[in-house]
Amino acid sequence: MAELDTARTYQYPFPKGASSLMLRLRSTIALASCVFFGALLSAQTGTIQGTLTDASGAAVPNAKISAIDQAKQLVAREVVTAPDGTFYLRNLLPATYTVKSEVPGFKALERTDLKLDQTQIMNLGVLSLQVGQSTESVTVEAIVPLVETSTSQKSYTISSRQVTELSLNGRDFQSL
Repeated sequence: MAELDTARTYQYPFPKGASSLMLRLRSTIALASCVFFGALLSAQTGTIQGTLTDASGAAVPNAKISAIDQAKQLVAREVVTAPDGTFYLRNLLPATYTVKSEVPGFKALERTDLKLDQTQIMNLGVLSLQVGQSTESVTVEAIVPLVETSTSQKSYTISSRQVTELSLNGRDFQSL
């Protein structure tokens, strides 16, 4: 039986340390390409921004803002306003948009025909909401008991207990 030579090591085709250098180089190239192509992709989109206030000029926080692509009739992006009323609709593809804001207690706000180009940052400025009417309604319905109006007959059902407790006062029980 032959003995195994454990002292032998495998020789890599690269000098010692070169494989880790190649790994670092590949990682650097991969990272740089991700950053480069990511920048190219984001450069093809635009942003719509603005500030939402009420009629007195106070900021309206947590209001839902929607960007709707007019050609596709689809909501492209929805955001909520910050505590200072600002909003940013980012990463929108070039198109014509409608920006809507619906806040309870205020009239709906809508800006239409906003043509956004690539890499454009469209500032809508300060959008002021007008106080509106409440859209909630309360309906009260009273259910009227059914009344027979075609006859004047009055009828009801008597239980067996009520029959046994009836006072006859000299009458025949069979006439009931």
